[in-house]
Amino acid sequence: MNGGSVEVVLMRGTFVLMRCLLSAAFVILAASFSSTPKPAPYEAPEGLVLVRDSYQLENANHPMIGFTPDSPGPHKLIVVLTGVNQPLDDKSFAIRRGALEKAVAVQGHGMVIVETPGFDLYPDFAGAAEFFASNLSGAREVMCADWVQKGTGVIAGIHKLCARDDFDCSSGIALHGGSMGAGIAVQTSKLLTTPTVNALLTTQWAPLLGGGEPVFQSINSDGGSYLLPPHPLAPHWCGFDDAGTDPPSWSTFVPLEKYPPALSTFVDKTKRLSLISAQDFFGNPTEDPAATAPLFSLQRDFSGYYDCPDTQNDCTQADGSGYYVVPAGVISTELNPAWLAVDPDKPTPWPTHDAFLYAFYDDAFIGEKWHADAAFKWLGDAAFGA
Repeated sequence: MNGGSVEVVLMRGTFVLMRCLLSAAFVILAASFSSTPKPAPYEAPEGLVLVRDSYQLENANHPMIGFTPDSPGPHKLIVVLTGVNQPLDDKSFAIRRGALEKAVAVQGHGMVIVETPGFDLYPDFAGAAEFFASNLSGAREVMCADWVQKGTGVIAGIHKLCARDDFDCSSGIALHGGSMGAGIAVQTSKLLTTPTVNALLTTQWAPLLGGGEPVFQSINSDGGSYLLPPHPLAPHWCGFDDAGTDPPSWSTFVPLEKYPPALSTFVDKTKRLSLISAQDFFGNPTEDPAATAPLFSLQRDFSGYYDCPDTQNDCTQADGSGYYVVPAGVISTELNPAWLAVDPDKPTPWPTHDAFLYAFYDDAFIGEKWHADAAFKWLGDAAFGA
């Protein structure tokens, strides 16, 4: 074999070796990718059945997700409404999922989260253009129409759920909403005649937004002035009041002490429970009692209870109805890393209003009257009997 032949053989050998090494590298690389499995699709725990459905409003599809017991039905229905900027996606479901699993397993009722239509717009903002153009009656008309539209959409979802074989709504339903979802729950309790709303659990609800700071105050905070009526759900406003009286005439700005009384609802006060933090203002005010005084006043008006058997914070009655104001500082703005992991892109610090949602479902607070476990137990018992 001459020198040229040896060189060719060596070149071919080198090529074969390189090809083998490259093939091995690809195999290793492929193995590294295949060794990271895709997250398995969520499956309901043993004893529960996952419910996935949807309803339509104005050609938009809105999801509904929840559970029923894996036992012969139909089952009573508890509906959970989402709040502002809360699409019913995997994140929103993950926040609530554990508490719903436990409640359904323990109580034997179905629980379904229903996405609020137009979740990206708080109804007060719907009339902002008219308001800042000094068209106050126009602002009221647009706002009230948006509250009605959102409530109407939720009712479409409820009717679809009640038409399923899973649920028995013949003797009424239970309803829970947080933040804007609480307002929609109140609106729904008025608009929904069949089935009736037997019991109502609201969280992060004043009913004046931010415990005395209306939305327009939060975006036009020159201090000291409050819009009258202060919120679409104040009495006589948007026809929410069960007294059936006409809306009051518009006044431009009035001091806080001249607010009209707060909302009455279509659910008896013995079947209503309101949970909120003493710091549920946008911007996290100080813990000065004077700063949180309006919130307590609003809770008394909203609940209809003025004689608290325990403390100002705990005004729950013997039957569990009433209100509970979580003392300032209990829900820390030094956020739990687990909360941040669920919503890592949310700017910090979070308002206490937002942190309450995570604390409500966090088992670090299990045993508290305002925790989801106790609240959902009360809701089911109040609506359907213990």
